Amino acid sequence: MCRIFSFRSIIQSSIHNSLIVAKNALVDQSKKHPDGWGIAYYKLGRPYIVKNCESAFNDKKFNEVSQHLSSETFLAHIRRATQGEHSNVNTHPFKHLNWTFCHNGHIANFPEVKKDIMSKISPSLLSNIKGSTDSEVLFYWILESMKNNFDLASKNISMADLSESVKTSISYLINRYGNIGNENDFNKDYLNYYSFVLSNGEVILSFCLGNSLYYSTHKHKCPESDSCPFYAKECVEKSVEGYVKHMLISSEPIGGENIWVKMKKGDITGIDHNFKVFFDSIDF
Repeated sequence: MCRIFSFRSIIQSSIHNSLIVAKNALVDQSKKHPDGWGIAYYKLGRPYIVKNCESAFNDKKFNEVSQHLSSETFLAHIRRATQGEHSNVNTHPFKHLNWTFCHNGHIANFPEVKKDIMSKISPSLLSNIKGSTDSEVLFYWILESMKNNFDLASKNISMADLSESVKTSISYLINRYGNIGNENDFNKDYLNYYSFVLSNGEVILSFCLGNSLYYSTHKHKCPESDSCPFYAKECVEKSVEGYVKHMLISSEPIGGENIWVKMKKGDITGIDHNFKVFFDSIDF
């Protein structure tokens, strides 16, 4: 399968450490997930994507990009292909308007159900699908549900509305197309795996189902505590009021000072545009 790392912070930051330097950095994980890499980042509210179908471990561009990019919001992905050929167009993240999306998993029996799913996506969205992966179809299926709840171009997004859209779209797929996989099922084709991260640069939401996801909102200690103008106790303690300075989401814990919490099956976790933590879940 694939690996995901995402980041949302109150200040512009680099992810070079998490991608390259830290213990179990994404570049090291790419040895087992060699079929491409991509990074989505936001500047002045707009998303930009850099991607390549080469292995991040063997691609100097991955190192160079990670050194030079700085943003409040990142989504990074390394791919191990299961559906769709090995190509740039099939490499995550995917983008529509301001929304970016990374997925680790697959839709059960996708070749047999693809036509049925796509028939339920409105033409205005369907025309934007360029590749052949189930992940891109999943993204647009979720967008279809989102657009029924709010304006996709709006920046003032309710996390409750976003979560409800995810719950509606995922529940439909599972009820119609198959059962849920577990981490120890080794990604069987006839089971569903729906772990992903979704953002518009203002909010970020993660969903855990079938493959592991972890999140972090504070650290053991902050090395910039004496110089950072945004430093507060919630940087090194669990927030009492629910407001945080950053959130990281990752398929695997990455070394450093961050305190990681493993998400449970069906968990939905994110932060809104005010950096308030949001929790929800789907019961199966």
